Amino acid sequence: MILILDLDDTIFPATSLDYSIFDKAKSIVESYTIETFGPAKSAKIIEEVKLTPFDVVARKYDFPEEMIRLFEKEINAIDYSLDINVFDDYHYLKNLNVEKYLVTAGFSRLQKAKIDALKIESDFREVFIDDPFDPNRQFKQQFFEQILHTTQMPPEKTWVIGDNPSMELKAGKNLNLNTIQRLNQNSQRSAYADHTIFSFEDLSLILNTGKNKI
Repeated sequence: MILILDLDDTIFPATSLDYSIFDKAKSIVESYTIETFGPAKSAKIIEEVKLTPFDVVARKYDFPEEMIRLFEKEINAIDYSLDINVFDDYHYLKNLNVEKYLVTAGFSRLQKAKIDALKIESDFREVFIDDPFDPNRQFKQQFFEQILHTTQMPPEKTWVIGDNPSMELKAGKNLNLNTIQRLNQNSQRSAYADHTIFSFEDLSLILNTGKNKI
């Protein structure tokens, strides 16, 4: 058995980030979106950028390439010093005697800074980052396929755990893997989730018995 984990809102709450470190990058998006869509919609788009992969938002609103490159330059210029912590129930996951892989999406420097701040890299056999600015980008599903090929683990013994219905959970179901969605008070259950949890404390029961299936 192997576990493939997402990072943001699965292992730590993304809302705990101090978003002021992104102010310069945010101002680039704000300038364009206010001029193009107006202040009210711009504010909505900025919230989407906080919680959704940047490339998804960029495609949705057809951001110009020049603006995207300026945004990337500012993101890569940030001196990341993050004060974040894992969810209180993380130890239930860490103590499971199962091989674990971390597959996260986002800007490489930022995602690596999160992993370093959380001190979790050693908890995983390998870490993969789906970076929207990587010219040789691999998406989460491709990383999942790579892990399956390397480990030779059958799909029925492979578990994907994450919060995002349109990313890791969908990718997992595309490959016929077992999927577990981490929910919070504001999230909705995904059609791609075989199981749901609010805490890693519930993992053992699901992994051992398959109970709590939707």
